[in-house]
Amino acid sequence: MSSDAFKRHFEKASAEYLRRLPHKLTELERLWEDVTTGAGSASSLLSLQRELHTLAGTAQTMGAPAVTDAARAAESFLEPFVAGGTVPPAAEHTAFGQLLAALTRSAQPLPGMGPELKKVLLVEDNGDIRTIVKMALEKVGGLTVRACESGTEALAALAEFGPQLVLLDVMMPEMDGPTVLKRLRESPDTAGIEVVFLTAKTTAQEIQMLRGLGALGVIPKPFDPLTLHEAVRRIWDGAKG
Repeated sequence: MSSDAFKRHFEKASAEYLRRLPHKLTELERLWEDVTTGAGSASSLLSLQRELHTLAGTAQTMGAPAVTDAARAAESFLEPFVAGGTVPPAAEHTAFGQLLAALTRSAQPLPGMGPELKKVLLVEDNGDIRTIVKMALEKVGGLTVRACESGTEALAALAEFGPQLVLLDVMMPEMDGPTVLKRLRESPDTAGIEVVFLTAKTTAQEIQMLRGLGALGVIPKPFDPLTLHEAVRRIWDGAKG
């Protein structure tokens, strides 16, 4: 690989890393929540410190020194508690919370990078699938999700919820997915909301038809709940990065 090619590859990898940093921080916040609520233990605290240590080193390599400094500060705060095999007392929770907040601020997308995906409106008439998708995106992916069982309900929820992206089933009674997309595009207030179809209709012709309607992408059913958020973000980042 030539030096120019390597540079381009590294810049692309760095941009992708920085774009995904906020999702990593969500995992750290969950570890800390386990510690503060009593759901975790000293072992959870050790896991948190190790994650911070790894984050500090990787961020430095990937060109995010501010993240490195913030992660090291949080790691140093935890060192005496990890060494003593105890969790920080309640009096110290606010101080560490402030360090995590500083870490989050340091990981905000840089100028020129696409906006981070945070809010998804899910439209799926099958109750079981709706529950699985919502849990997968929220619990695994760290996204904020509003779930609707029909196109009518989804259109009514748009103004209040304000999603960045609609994850939309194709086959639904009364109003199918393509019709919902058409309604979105007809209003200036919702025309800019992106749509990704989640569907079992995945022949090349069907996917081309859905993209032709203006969808950002298509995710096939069945899907892996553990990686669904990655598929959604990959489509979002590919268009917005």
